[in-house]
Amino acid sequence: MIGMMAGAGAAEGLAKNKWTPIVVVGGVVGVIALVYFGIYRPVMCKFGVIECADDKKIKALKVKIQRNEGFNPNFYDATKLTISHDLAKETADKLYDALYGNDDEEAVYSLLASAKNINNLSLVSKYYFQRKGVSLVDNLVGDMDSLEELTRTYDIIQYRN
Repeated sequence: MIGMMAGAGAAEGLAKNKWTPIVVVGGVVGVIALVYFGIYRPVMCKFGVIECADDKKIKALKVKIQRNEGFNPNFYDATKLTISHDLAKETADKLYDALYGNDDEEAVYSLLASAKNINNLSLVSKYYFQRKGVSLVDNLVGDMDSLEELTRTYDIIQYRN
């Protein structure tokens, strides 16, 4: 009986306190935020139901890579080429094999770096399209889905001319 009276007295004291509703509402909002940002959102991001920060970065990097002039087959200036047409054809074939035959990311990075400048990459892109019937950049960014892969690719194709 004493416990009930003490509980009732405590409840009456809380009801008279003007801060009690604010604390209760704040606690409820805090719990909802914790559940949303700590559980729901990470799970939805993991399964691709909602777009998350990494997804936005991935999209932005894909656009930057696609806009690089080195992937434009008509960009190259023949006076600035430092590789032969035969080597460009061979590189295009090896890139295709690395992307689709072996799925060898290290080979892709190495081959992109071997172009050494934007004009050479443009020539490789030209032969890639002529020989395979598809765009090198579309195959490249279509195959890459992680932020790390795209960042490394973007860093490699920032050639200094």
